[in-house]
This record gives sequence, C-alpha cells and structure tokens, in this order.
Amino acid sequence: MSKYVVVITGASSGSGALSATPISKAGHTVYAGMREVGGQDAKAVKEAEKFAREEALDLRAVEMDILSQDSVDAAIAKIVDEAGRLNVVIHTPGTWPSVRQRRILPNSLRSSTTSTC
Repeated sequence: MSKYVVVITGASSGSGALSATPISKAGHTVYAGMREVGGQDAKAVKEAEKFAREEALDLRAVEMDILSQDSVDAAIAKIVDEAGRLNVVIHTPGTWPSVRQRRILPNSLRSSTTSTC
C-alpha cells in the first residue's frame, strides 16, 4: 500500500507535471489531474503512463477540469473508488505571468519571475 494518495491539479504540464515525478518516486500513489485526458492532454497522459511503467510507479492520469464542479466531483469519486481514500490535494493551476504581465510587476517580483520562465 502506498504512503499517501495524492491528486495534483494542472498536471499535464508545468509545476503540476514536475511535482508528480518526485512524489510518485517517494512511493505515493499520484493522480495527475488533467483537463482533457482524451483530447488536448492525450500526449501528456501517454508520457505519464510510459514514465510510470518504465519506473514502476503508481502514477495515473485522471480527467479533472477545475473550472467544472461536476468534473472535480467525478475525479475525486474515481480516485476514492480506485484507491479507497484521498490524502493530499496539490492545486497547481494556471501559468506564470505573461510577458505583458511581467512588465508591470514590481522589481522585487520581476527578477524571480523572469528568471524561472
């Protein structure tokens, strides 16, 4: 049995996708929440499945559009049905500020934001 059952929102790319790797490698069951597992996120699903298979990890994609309460409810129900519980939710939606937004950020934020984008 895994240590924790974790769901990560926005896991098709960015910090959500990057978070899934070390968490699953630590022995946790990770559900990678993605908006359209059969559509725009299909490539990310295949990559996650391949990685999980090669590394013998319990990393699974789950369809979850955080803009839809019905989608979130269905994803959580699926996770609890499959894993028996849900211990941790990591919410990583959205993206870093766009170039236009970066121009108006205060200098203290600009340096940290632009160096990581």
